[in-house]
Amino acid sequence: WMARKIGFEKLVLRNQRLTAYFISNPESGYFQSDQFTAILEYMKNNPTKCKMTEERNRLFMTFRDVPGINEALSRLEPFQILKVTNI
Repeated sequence: WMARKIGFEKLVLRNQRLTAYFISNPESGYFQSDQFTAILEYMKNNPTKCKMTEERNRLFMTFRDVPGINEALSRLEPFQILKVTNI
């Protein structure tokens, strides 16, 4: 649903931490898309709100202090800029 539209393959909410896993194919056109560029721009302008990490060839974003699903949806709201079409 919302996560797929943004370009995430998987979301995990555990211990008040939301982890959003990007598409696993590093050759995907998604990483050159306007959507991914918008996410990078958001992270540049809001460095305390989220963090991007690559671990074991997987790229993901982490949000801390996310107590529940409503807050998780709220944190993802700024990324609903475009619909991803070139995954």
